[in-house]
Amino acid sequence: MFKKILMTVGILAIVLVVGGGIFFWMLAKEGVEADETSRAYVETNLKKLAEANWYGKVFAPMAHPLLQEAVTQKQWHDLSVSYYHTLGPLVQFGTCEGQASINFGDDGKEVSAAYECGAQFQNGDAVIRVNLLKDGEAWKIVRLFVNSDLFVK
Repeated sequence: MFKKILMTVGILAIVLVVGGGIFFWMLAKEGVEADETSRAYVETNLKKLAEANWYGKVFAPMAHPLLQEAVTQKQWHDLSVSYYHTLGPLVQFGTCEGQASINFGDDGKEVSAAYECGAQFQNGDAVIRVNLLKDGEAWKIVRLFVNSDLFVK
């Protein structure tokens, strides 16, 4: 009787360890994929946005619905005009540092990413910070912040 209980507990422990290992392996694989796809998205689309002088029609498909609800088209237009007049045209888009993360909460799984990219514009340098959320299979910008010493002059 005692032997049966020990065997059952042992088998359950093995199943839990193997199942947990498979779960963490799948999560790690998804994390690596999220890092790769979010980095590619940021490097391609932020450069495209800066090259388009922050033009709203270029930005709109990149924006997450939460950001689209928070910022009106006029606000984005005013901001993009300010960015362009202050920074000038993009000269060189630099490297991006950051990573994706997978979080589990009450609303289920959320895949997000945060990056910081350097860029050189005609009038000076800027740092672009961006936060992304995965919306279905597509990455979308949920927060965009451009910082430059030119803005404080």
